Amino acid sequence: MLDNQHVRQYTSIPVTGNRWSCVRAACPGADSLRPLMTFCHSHYHPDFEILVIAKGEAVVSINGEAIHAGHGDILLINPYDVHYGEYYTACEEFEYYCLCFSLTLLGSEKNREYTDFVTRLGHEQLKYRHLVSKGSPMWQEIEPYVRRTYGELQTREAGWELAVRGRLFLLFSVLRRHLAEAARVPDAASVKNEAFVRQVLTYVEEHYQQPISTRDIAAVFSYNENYFCRLFRRQFSRSFGDYLNSYRTQRARELLTQERLSVAQVAAEVGFGNFSYFSRLFREQTGMSPSEYRRQKGSLAIPPRA
Repeated sequence: MLDNQHVRQYTSIPVTGNRWSCVRAACPGADSLRPLMTFCHSHYHPDFEILVIAKGEAVVSINGEAIHAGHGDILLINPYDVHYGEYYTACEEFEYYCLCFSLTLLGSEKNREYTDFVTRLGHEQLKYRHLVSKGSPMWQEIEPYVRRTYGELQTREAGWELAVRGRLFLLFSVLRRHLAEAARVPDAASVKNEAFVRQVLTYVEEHYQQPISTRDIAAVFSYNENYFCRLFRRQFSRSFGDYLNSYRTQRARELLTQERLSVAQVAAEVGFGNFSYFSRLFREQTGMSPSEYRRQKGSLAIPPRA
């Protein structure tokens, strides 16, 4: 799903920061048997994102690569990378924060080399490897800039726009110096696979309220059903049916905050024809029934889409 939700949060400059935390005793699903719970559903956007695991441990899938990240690790998410995240429910506390910003913020007509570097990132001709492990030389250089940039976005004291932009320039100067060992040029196969993923996400976003079988969606893209299933699992590390149900459940969580719809209406609105199946699946994915989730909505925030 193309997600420009954070763009609506932009103020005077195209950058925003989000934070989400969950204490085990208060988290949905804390007492369930699911080892992983979703904190960020599959999406992509044209902005560069920096995700920091502040507490706990998580598995973040980026373009089909499952990345295990722990306390302090930093993840670099390139423009249009398809990504989603899950945290380990065994952790007593999980927290992440992220920065999302448009690369236009870093453009400079006076420096052709730097402008070319930013342009290649924005047009997917250059991609950074995702995990920057805590304590590594590169982490030690960029972590202070990431942390202080996020801090400026939260306090917004006088001159914060200049401070944010300046720190992002310094951060990207470090990334530019680590270009040789930390970045890669995508090959043709990667570009093709990532285009496939975005097409599928867009199709689900536009048709999730309707019945969709793997045969149906494979036919839309002129694929053999078995080949489509293998390709989808390779890119998403899950079956198409699992992804579709997860997407519908996330939409249901959003709709359950609207009192005008009954739980049964929510189930039908997001594409579930069987209410009992919806309730069972919702409990498996959140650790509570739809009605319980609605009652607790005042104290449980839906994680922002990172």
